[in-house]
Amino acid sequence: MLFFKQLRAPVFMTMLGMLLVGCVAHHADEPDRQEQERASKHDPATPTIEATNDDEDQRSIQQGKALFHGKAACSECHGEDGNINRVSHSQLARLNPPPTDLRTPNDKSPRQLYLIIKYGISATGMIPIQEAAELNDEEILHVISYLSHLQGHSPSFDLISSQSFLPHTDTDVAISLICEQEALADVDKEERCEDRYAKRYRDLIIGRPPDISIDRYAEIEAGCKRQAVKDLDTLALCYRTEYLASRPATHKVGNDQ
Repeated sequence: MLFFKQLRAPVFMTMLGMLLVGCVAHHADEPDRQEQERASKHDPATPTIEATNDDEDQRSIQQGKALFHGKAACSECHGEDGNINRVSHSQLARLNPPPTDLRTPNDKSPRQLYLIIKYGISATGMIPIQEAAELNDEEILHVISYLSHLQGHSPSFDLISSQSFLPHTDTDVAISLICEQEALADVDKEERCEDRYAKRYRDLIIGRPPDISIDRYAEIEAGCKRQAVKDLDTLALCYRTEYLASRPATHKVGNDQ
């Protein structure tokens, strides 16, 4: 990830005067509500793929597909080509919440997809895939290329690369600013700091879990912000508690790290 670090400098400089160290998750953590509603109504049929003439982009999609069905083993839970109806393991039906059909457009930015693959989604079957499959950062980017392809759009690999390493939600930017100050220009120390805080506050930085409805998420967001004020630990605990309360308790098999 080191060769991406220089991409973040402009964000730090512009946001430093705007954010306090204690800022918390905000509506920026969730993309436009109308876009979410459109995504939630999408019928997950075989996607119509936008054509791209860029060889690098096509190679990235193909490498992502190979990783999806191979090393990363995404297809074992999400089905062949992201089709949840093509999962061969019957025990996966016991997962609560069930795995997502990855053909359905979602409200996640490349950055949030990167963080989900890296850290997983708490209290679900979505484990930290990067660690479990020993994926490097470039391989994660290829998987994101393929996921975008499945959902009917194909942003360039360069765009995915730049956006995946640029914090853009309030909590994500706050973590970066905290660690920039703590590390005092020590890049390795800064990365370790960001990894620690990202794991701690992953429920905030990845946005709405796919099994939580848009309306329910809005209720959780508003209520937890009132309760937490500007304390990230209280905010993260509130989000996780509300997520668990929103999910049926039966047959729970989840990633609760």
